[in-house]
Amino acid sequence: MANSRASLRSYRRRLVDDASPLVVAGAVSAIEIVFVLARIVVAAKGRVTALIVAGSQYVNPHGVPIHLPILPGSGYDGQFYFRMALNPFDFAHSAYGVTLDTPFRLQRVGYPALVWLLSLGHASLVPFVMIIVNVLALGTIAFVLAQVAVESGQSVWFGVLGALFAGYALSLGRDLTEPMAAALLLLGIYSLSKGRPWWAALLLSGSVLTRETAMVIVGSVGLAWIVSLVRPAVVHGVESRRWRLLVAGGVPSVVFLSYQVFLHAQLHHTVLKSDFSANLGLPVVALVRGIVQRAGAFNLANALWSLQFIALLLLVVVVARSLRRIEAPLFLKLSFIFLLVLVLSLSSEIWANDADLRSLDQLWILAWYLLLLGRKRGLARWSPMVVVWGLTALQLVVFI
Repeated sequence: MANSRASLRSYRRRLVDDASPLVVAGAVSAIEIVFVLARIVVAAKGRVTALIVAGSQYVNPHGVPIHLPILPGSGYDGQFYFRMALNPFDFAHSAYGVTLDTPFRLQRVGYPALVWLLSLGHASLVPFVMIIVNVLALGTIAFVLAQVAVESGQSVWFGVLGALFAGYALSLGRDLTEPMAAALLLLGIYSLSKGRPWWAALLLSGSVLTRETAMVIVGSVGLAWIVSLVRPAVVHGVESRRWRLLVAGGVPSVVFLSYQVFLHAQLHHTVLKSDFSANLGLPVVALVRGIVQRAGAFNLANALWSLQFIALLLLVVVVARSLRRIEAPLFLKLSFIFLLVLVLSLSSEIWANDADLRSLDQLWILAWYLLLLGRKRGLARWSPMVVVWGLTALQLVVFI
């Protein structure tokens, strides 16, 4: 009996205390694989292609090179990234049987381009590779956050909390761009924090080409560079080497703006203009309307949205209150502030949408990054947040 207890304690120590960030990344990836397999079996009735959620409004089944289940109505965003993954260099309004709903989809080329590259141009592989890329991206998010937790003297398993964001269940379950953009963003931030500006520039460039909101972080890096010129005493550590900030902020900015110019030449249209008009509005107004709207109609979807919102709100409030005390680079603190302003300025297109707050994921992961840097104890109380992800995943297993 004594030997059994000793063996159990030894196993627990290896699992809990001595685990590496790679183990945490593997555990999160395994959870996500179980979720997506359950979703394929139950909600998609065994059809991987059903996760694309193609709708009759935008998809003509006769033009698609593989069989896609077509739902009546508008479908979901994954159908556009699927079309781009078939050929990311085709900028036509309609191609491969799919018509774009708005031209700003084309600026989010990073995820479909990687899927196209890994699928070697084979249309039949695209639906599978879209899932694989997102599973690996979520594992990468867990790995980076776990590494930050270890370096801050905390349990490696706190990396799980940031990776299991409720919005990522929808992103994985419907082949969307958020996981890859966030993974590249976190890797870029971590690389810059470790004094590797060229790696940071490469990774952040990939992130801004996957989701344009990553430019908020890139802009914050650029602003930190300006501050380092005007008030050198404010910056320290990695930011004291100004050229690092210039490289990490300047290269992705040039890449992003160059691609915008390229798209304008191809489309004769400024895609950012339609992006801003669709997704931005007066600060706080749409948020208040969204809360009031959901409070006035109690149902399962609104209850789940409320739990997701409360989890994000608690995290943001705690980080905001302790932001000055957290020992973090200036660009990280600026990024948090500007992302918060952006989130508060989102339109009803975001706040009135039952999308599991997936558009707010960069604020979520950045808040976790800062919290892991600043908190030395008490993080275990955040564990119930995983329940919100579980409830969201359970809903998506049942409904396509």
